[in-house]
This record gives sequence, structure tokens and C-alpha cells, in this order.
Amino acid sequence: MKTDMILAWAIGSRSNSNTITLVKAGQLLGNGTGQQSRVDAAKLAIARATDRGHDLKGAVAYSDSFFPFPDGPLTLTDAGITGIFATRGSVNDETVKEAIVEAGASLVTLPDSLARGFFGH
Repeated sequence: MKTDMILAWAIGSRSNSNTITLVKAGQLLGNGTGQQSRVDAAKLAIARATDRGHDLKGAVAYSDSFFPFPDGPLTLTDAGITGIFATRGSVNDETVKEAIVEAGASLVTLPDSLARGFFGH
């Protein structure tokens, strides 16, 4: 899972803002970029992956910034994502974390100022 999260972080960091990147077994499955919301970015990434026949069960997701609400991560976990890497810095960080853990997924976070800097994004 760690290697997949690093790959998703590298890809997502170089994508347009408001990006959700999905990776499984060292393969990019879907990248939802340039959306007005994290939920829309998640839905786009999921659609790109599933439209091409990818199974998302056990995949990981990277968000290029923090989730302001639980709806984005829950969209991902409902699709089978089991690990999420995102930045932290939202006033709702604890609520988002609780929702992800309750959904049975892992959450890895770094401060927004550090995690957005993989490639200077």
C-alpha cells in the first residue's frame, strides 16, 4: 500500500488542482483532475477507472489537498478504496478521519504545506 500511495502522490501532485488519483498494484487506474470539488474529482477518477474495467477493491487514493468534508472520502471507500493519502489542515480533519476509519479504510496524512510539495505543486 505504501508504494502505491507514493506513486499516487507523485502523479496527483503533477496534475491540475483538485485532483484525486487512484492507484493499485503500481498501476494508475484513474485520475480525476481539475474539478470544482473533491467529490467531483473522486467521482471522475472512479468513473475513469471503472469505465476501463478496473477493480477498485484494495486500491489507494491520493488527494492533492485536504478533504473539507467526509463526502469525498466516503465516495472513494464506497467504490472499494482501502487507503487514502491526503493532506490535513481542514477544521473538519477529525470528522473526516473518523468517517474514513469507520468505513474500514486507512488514512495517511501530512500537513498541507508539506504534502503538496512532492513536485512543488
